[in-house]
Amino acid sequence: MTLTWLKKALLYLVYIFLIAYISVSLLIPKQTTDIFGVRFLVVISNSMEPKINVYDMIVIKDANQSDLEEGDIITFETYIPEVGEERYVTHYLEEITTNNSGETIYKTQGLNTSSDSYDEWTDAAGNPVDITFDDVEGAYMFKIPYIGRFVYWLRDPIFLLLLVLNGTVFYLLYKQIKKYIKQKEAD
Repeated sequence: MTLTWLKKALLYLVYIFLIAYISVSLLIPKQTTDIFGVRFLVVISNSMEPKINVYDMIVIKDANQSDLEEGDIITFETYIPEVGEERYVTHYLEEITTNNSGETIYKTQGLNTSSDSYDEWTDAAGNPVDITFDDVEGAYMFKIPYIGRFVYWLRDPIFLLLLVLNGTVFYLLYKQIKKYIKQKEAD
């Protein structure tokens, strides 16, 4: 009896965590890593293949500036001209330097970039920008291959509607079959 209660309590805690995580991710996404210490992101670029592939879901952890080292994989926010907005990028941290004002600068590089060049980032006006710790969202922990495809499907309203409708139909069928079996057993 106690074990059953413990299982239910644990299951409810997992549900509460997932609901809280999803709510924070939707309402205040930039605070997700700060609040939970981890964040799940879906990779949409091939810049880190074959280490991290398109549609892999990556898990990043909150990073301390003193813990970051050259060779780490970090996720940071920067302007992406191809999409016309700021997005998260996950690349190798190749070099840590300081600029003239003493600010720490992170030189990054995708896996498919030539080894003798670093990424060059710009703002919306095309002016060069440096990646600083303020831009860093977190450090890469691990990936879950291919699950990002499902996450993208869930973002599609038509797929989501079909999923809910099919789930409702299966639930109603289950209830009817269960009711029919109970009636047969009673007879």
